[in-house]
Amino acid sequence: MKALLDEMLPPAIAEQLRERGYNVIAVAERADLRSLPDGDIFAFAQSEGRATVTRDRADYLLLDREQRAAGHTHAGLILVSSRFAPAGVGPLVKALDELLSREDLYPGFVHWL
Repeated sequence: MKALLDEMLPPAIAEQLRERGYNVIAVAERADLRSLPDGDIFAFAQSEGRATVTRDRADYLLLDREQRAAGHTHAGLILVSSRFAPAGVGPLVKALDELLSREDLYPGFVHWL
């Protein structure tokens, strides 16, 4: 599974996941994506078939609802709890590694970490 880390997540997470064999990019690594509105980030992720990983639950759940209401699906949404913030990137990398390795995820999934 491919993923895009939203801007508030450190690029070190993407780097460590790439070292584990995942196709993950971080918005913070891409000058063309930084500071774009959430809708544009989400659209970019969909254009590349990437699940969006974010802490911005409210905005992305709204985007998910809009997609579903229009009869569309998306590549997935992974909502990250603030409980990962004080622990550094290690626990979040581990949780994402476990999730991204699953084969039972379906288009349009929403997963809470």
